[in-house]
Amino acid sequence: MSLEARAGVDVPLFRLIRRLFMKHPVVVGSSFAGLLISHRLARAGIYHLLVGKRPDFHSLRIGESLDFAGTWLLKENFGHLSRFFHRKDQVFALGARGQVLRFDTNSFLADRIAHLLLRGGIGLRNLDFRLIHLDRQGFDGALYDEVIANPHVRRIEADVEAVTYDHHSDRIVELTLHGGARVEPSVVFDATFHRRLIAEAAGVRREDLGGPRVAVFTHLYAVEKNREPANEWEVSTSVLNFGRSVLPPGVEGQGWCIPFRNHVSIGLSILPPNASVSPEELVGQLLEAFKSRGINVVERFPQKGPIVSVPHQYFTHARAAGANWLLAGGACTQIHFFSSTGVTTALGAAEIAVEFLKNPKSAQRYESFLRGLVGGHPIFDEIEERGKNGEISLPLLRRWVRSVFLRTWSCFTISRVPRRRMFANAIYRVFASQLYPIIGRHVTSYYSLTASPVGTGSQPQV
Repeated sequence: MSLEARAGVDVPLFRLIRRLFMKHPVVVGSSFAGLLISHRLARAGIYHLLVGKRPDFHSLRIGESLDFAGTWLLKENFGHLSRFFHRKDQVFALGARGQVLRFDTNSFLADRIAHLLLRGGIGLRNLDFRLIHLDRQGFDGALYDEVIANPHVRRIEADVEAVTYDHHSDRIVELTLHGGARVEPSVVFDATFHRRLIAEAAGVRREDLGGPRVAVFTHLYAVEKNREPANEWEVSTSVLNFGRSVLPPGVEGQGWCIPFRNHVSIGLSILPPNASVSPEELVGQLLEAFKSRGINVVERFPQKGPIVSVPHQYFTHARAAGANWLLAGGACTQIHFFSSTGVTTALGAAEIAVEFLKNPKSAQRYESFLRGLVGGHPIFDEIEERGKNGEISLPLLRRWVRSVFLRTWSCFTISRVPRRRMFANAIYRVFASQLYPIIGRHVTSYYSLTASPVGTGSQPQV
């Protein structure tokens, strides 16, 4: 029996695919990062193969609170999918002793200096800068349908079971699919998430950032659909730092509340508990903790969904690319959930994808961008540690805001637009230099530290 027949696909069609795609780019994995890369290659008119089974788009997804760079790149490239974008006007970091750090992102983005940098320097002239929450539940499925309908994309719904890697040339020579069929790629983009297919085959060292953790999350749903937000927390990201008074003894970590129009994502990332605590108990106490701080989630979203509990690990790799392969998204780097960079790392891989085909050395910019993201990871560890002890301070917030700016400009240093890259490099150097305190003083008016609850009576601004 032929390899094509053993792969379980139509033989004439598979032979056509082999003829078209032998020594062509291959995107492995239909994950979020894989779809973004495939979309970018297709827009550039590059024929390529997308290998991977169709994801289950009905399964529960955390939902994403995006940072500046992730928001702007997503709006710039996927404005036609804006029905999955939802308002993110502020960020609240809630300390264990009632502290509330508030960052008013909308007011900051309305600042004249911010507009000058973004519209003039980066060239985002016709863009709404306001941050968003991304409804991954709907966006991922819509993106998948758009990608596979493109004539430049040929899809094989099969897993890659083996990778042939040549250590001397640092190249991926062959991919063996389930059933025995083989593909010889020109370039491989690894979007296999935590499976880390290519990194494992190439022997790239994984560098863990902290110990293993557990993520527990769920969605709660509104009874009335498409109603307008009534409270400021419904258009904000809220992060809760656990103290011993919040959750059962032995449970440490952070929780989140990410609202959308018809549902809210509630969850927590914790160190493995010392005692046996059920996911239901954790979510219930998390909801009570948010309520005590003025965020009454159940009142606005009373219908409960299933609860998911999964192990996870923050990590990066010693390198992110080789002679003809590149690690993308969660297959490359996973840093703190609360850095809001999950989407940004995937968008970064998509930004560099076309240029990487022509010039593999362009991966140096990509790796520099990733180092910048990983460099900001410790500040979130510190916020988590200090927050659970009620020690959040304005100096800590200033350092967090600086890390946000550095991540933002770092992302644009890998832009496919040369002018944008040059400008972003210049601004990044300013923010990384001794000049930042001068700029930082200007930004301080947009964040505050108080001891008052968020308050369900506060109306969101239009």
